[in-house]
Amino acid sequence: MLNAKIALMIILGLFVGFGAFAQLQPLQKQTKKIAISYNERQIKENKEISQAQNNDAEISAFYFHYLAPSYNLQEETKYEDCNCKQTPKEWGNIFYDPVAVFTGILAVCTILLVGAGAWQVVTARAAVRRQLRAYISITPKIILNWQNVSDKIGVSFDIKNHGQTPGTNIIFNYSVAIMEKPPQDLTITDRQFDQKDTVFPSAEISWRSFKKDIISEEEIMAVEKGIKRFYIWGVMNYRDAFKKTRKTSFSVSFGGPDFARFMKDKSVPTKGIFRYEEHHNDAT
Repeated sequence: MLNAKIALMIILGLFVGFGAFAQLQPLQKQTKKIAISYNERQIKENKEISQAQNNDAEISAFYFHYLAPSYNLQEETKYEDCNCKQTPKEWGNIFYDPVAVFTGILAVCTILLVGAGAWQVVTARAAVRRQLRAYISITPKIILNWQNVSDKIGVSFDIKNHGQTPGTNIIFNYSVAIMEKPPQDLTITDRQFDQKDTVFPSAEISWRSFKKDIISEEEIMAVEKGIKRFYIWGVMNYRDAFKKTRKTSFSVSFGGPDFARFMKDKSVPTKGIFRYEEHHNDAT
């Protein structure tokens, strides 16, 4: 039943199409006749206009050659020095030409589109590098030689790469001091250590930093009482897989009564022994 309905609709469509075609044939013939008669009349009018223009040209030539010998030559050459075929006033008409306006708008849109595409490529490339680059952090783990007054006191750090590509050429610019207040500028240091190592993704290496001189009993007591603190700060420099130099700042300290109890009794929880100062592990 459905196929029969479809066939019937197709037959009706063919009948309608043939009927419309038959009605268009006389209209097309009539249109051709009108176009031919219009062309003949247009040709005749063009010939009459051309003949009138020739007569006007002959009269003008006779006037300027015989009746106006004092014609100002400056007026004749007024536009001859201009290399353009249009006078300056005619250039303003370009803004009234729809084709010219559309072409200009299309050119501007094309330039903007190319610029937007280039910017997307640059931002996408930068985003990929941010995702793949090495991010190396520095974390204090162990205090060294605090109970051995005759030895230099230091701190052991864990250096870990949290990124997806290796970090190489690690260099530490740092300082170690016992002070009452943390350092204001972490870039002002007096020592340097070249690790000459590579940290692969998710890997860790260790670094130890010691105070230059042996601290006194007075300094130890001041640190344990919390009057002063033992500070280590600086900047760690390394290169990522894209040959760009990266930096991680660090600033840690320890001291106070809790620290003193922990150093005397290892069963005391280690929480709060190290304090992370401002801008610790800030990465660039």
